[in-house]
Amino acid sequence: MKKEHLDIVWDSCSEFEKANISFGDFLEKLGLAMESASLPESRDIGKLARDIDFALNSGSSDEVTKLVDSMKQQVAFQIRANR
Repeated sequence: MKKEHLDIVWDSCSEFEKANISFGDFLEKLGLAMESASLPESRDIGKLARDIDFALNSGSSDEVTKLVDSMKQQVAFQIRANR
């Protein structure tokens, strides 16, 4: 994934975590990041979105936090690997 798209994922995760953007806006930003994503990266982003949707609907804010943290860790790893 391109660095600029990794930045979009990181920023959108951070904003969503702080409740600065809605889930819909979060999904829209993830969609932008998928422009340069590989197939496995696209699958991971899609799975994350589905898992967060499920956690939101079940009222599990702890699970949402864990999922967003996991995505941020994956992005941080990719950013370090691309240096």
